[in-house]
Amino acid sequence: MYHKVIILSVLAALTFIPLFSDDVFGHGLGADQAPPIDFGGMLVTVSTMMTPSDITVGEVDRANLQIRFFDQGTDTNLESVTYRVQIFQAGELLAREIFYDKDGELNVQIRPQDQCFDPEPWRCTIYQGAREGISGGLYAHGSGVPVIQGPIFTKGGLYNISVVIEGATSPKTLVAEPLEFNTFVSIAQDQYFSIPEAFGVPVTIKTYYDDVSNFGFKASDKSISFQMPFDWTPDYIELVAVVHEEIRVPKSYEPYSIENDF
Repeated sequence: MYHKVIILSVLAALTFIPLFSDDVFGHGLGADQAPPIDFGGMLVTVSTMMTPSDITVGEVDRANLQIRFFDQGTDTNLESVTYRVQIFQAGELLAREIFYDKDGELNVQIRPQDQCFDPEPWRCTIYQGAREGISGGLYAHGSGVPVIQGPIFTKGGLYNISVVIEGATSPKTLVAEPLEFNTFVSIAQDQYFSIPEAFGVPVTIKTYYDDVSNFGFKASDKSISFQMPFDWTPDYIELVAVVHEEIRVPKSYEPYSIENDF
């Protein structure tokens, strides 16, 4: 059995800022919402949501990605939407395709598949589904939804789902200037370490943001430390309210037992 220590490491200056504010648009775990844009007098936005919401690399062979385009003021979907969807991870393009949905709520099945050795990972990605005749976008037909299969969610970290609205209200209607939204979802990855000073006690770090390195243990106070890359540019920090990491150690390790403070 293991203790699970959840670290919600808010940036020091933001420690006491409420995490769930109506005015905050930031990286979620399995869901996110982009800042709104004015469109014909409406404030419109895109939200993305993963199902399941908490995905760990290697534990799922498919997941549903829902992309919703709606009027933030009325919480009403716009209809007959043509989307250009791109998925990036660590700056690398993994997928790019056109989709269409008549109800403004697009559902796409993601099927992670590793073993891509191409230096441009998007070339390994394949798409399945019916195409809408006018927009040319993949769309839900009958009980089937479009499928993206490729090197997506095969590594832990932050994924950028870029959504460009190219048309709305009709398959024939293109927006004067495409509306671009960026959302982010986190995929967890388990990394394994041990504490040599404690006879090799195993430690699992579940990281939702980036690879963990330089794991260390300080015997004098039984503290654990590690390093993880982070983008400290001000614009980026505004988007990130929480960096989520989980540390798991066996219950049998006495310094971290329920009876002790740590």
